[in-house]
Amino acid sequence: MKTIQSKQITIQADKNCSPEKTFLDTGIALTLGQLLIVDVDPLQTWSPYAISPKSQVDANGISVVTKKIDGIYREEIGAGSSANFEFPFGSLIGTVDGGKTYFPVGTHLEMTVLTAGTLSLVFWGGDRNTNAGSTAKINVLQPENYNENFDKDFLKGDYFDIHAKVHGVAEGTLLNTGINLEIGDILTMGVDSQDLWSNIWNNTTWNAVNANGIAESDGKSVYGTYSYNSFPFTYASLVGTLNEGKTYFPIGTHLKMTVLTPGRLSLVCWDSVKGDNMGSVRTFVNVVRRQLITPDGIINTEPNKTYKVQVTVDFPVGVGYSNTFGIFAMSDDGSVAGVKPDAPNYAQTVVTNRIQIPKVDQGGYKKGDTFQCDLPGGPKYGVFLISNGTPIEFLAKHPTNQGGETPLAYFFNTVANPDKISHVRTLSSNQYGFEDQYGGGDQNFMDLVVKLETLSVS
Repeated sequence: MKTIQSKQITIQADKNCSPEKTFLDTGIALTLGQLLIVDVDPLQTWSPYAISPKSQVDANGISVVTKKIDGIYREEIGAGSSANFEFPFGSLIGTVDGGKTYFPVGTHLEMTVLTAGTLSLVFWGGDRNTNAGSTAKINVLQPENYNENFDKDFLKGDYFDIHAKVHGVAEGTLLNTGINLEIGDILTMGVDSQDLWSNIWNNTTWNAVNANGIAESDGKSVYGTYSYNSFPFTYASLVGTLNEGKTYFPIGTHLKMTVLTPGRLSLVCWDSVKGDNMGSVRTFVNVVRRQLITPDGIINTEPNKTYKVQVTVDFPVGVGYSNTFGIFAMSDDGSVAGVKPDAPNYAQTVVTNRIQIPKVDQGGYKKGDTFQCDLPGGPKYGVFLISNGTPIEFLAKHPTNQGGETPLAYFFNTVANPDKISHVRTLSSNQYGFEDQYGGGDQNFMDLVVKLETLSVS
């Protein structure tokens, strides 16, 4: 793909809010088949209520204090339509038709454009009574040709076959995937652009189109736009819904979306008459559950749930120490087994009571190594670094964690560190960076980088 446009956009909560339809016009004109990518720093916050510190939320509308949404705001589309839009207060939302329809943006969006128009962004809800802002980085990509190679990463997920003659939007026969999504989850879907179906069988042009509704014959023709329940998308494009058809969002051949409306995922062929359709497309679906790392380094979990977590490690070439990391459960006050961070035996207690993750304790990581474990929901979790050693070596050689001789244990809470200096930092909503040198080193926090992804919540 080639990049058509790239912009850094600043949207302000006290100027661009949805109830007053004071949109931020990005000036980015989108055409059918393009890929829109929007990124927002998950640590950047704004607020629908300036007087309440709990209302400082990220672009997904999730409070940095309570770790929950700050409430739901609803807008109805108008007379003659049953559609409505419900998103969390303070979430970042997009529109390409001046607010007739909306789609979620949140902290990350990769969306195939199925409705042409000029992109506008808006702070959802509120009444312009805040002055915080959020920066969105926007890229627009154009496929060199619609037969571009299919992203094989999609093959890691589940798949569903949507039949053009069965699952038609006009007659309301949606394909229910049974996948329940929650706010903050990352939903990725993909269809091979060479996987074709038909919206008018035995027609030279329209008997073979892809999930973007683009004809195989020339790689650019579309039958037109069909508006159903006030939602305008390309004929024969693949579309999704999380609330049984009250609102729809485009999928096409590629979608990676931060979920801002909880519900069950259903898929549908966007066509006015399904009787003359033929064929099916296979849609691969992958869900990464909401990331739980907060800016203060805590991993939050909910009771009665089990979190399957995947850990990926990274580090620069030529790093001097062979480091290992660990995860541990803690109480609300940061104590572990009753031992607080300022106690002399805190490090020994944490490392002894660490979560057992297969192969992690062995150290000797290779760049890109991945590990998986289950975290029982309920407690808070933190991470630690064993500098130049393994947990077993630390407990055998240096459990007091004093002085500069390695192996040493370092924590997010500097009170527990032997030098009382910061050695752990949150690099993003799912990454920790570690500094392994006693005394703080160069403070680039890149000696070991650990990425945590929640694969599933059961």
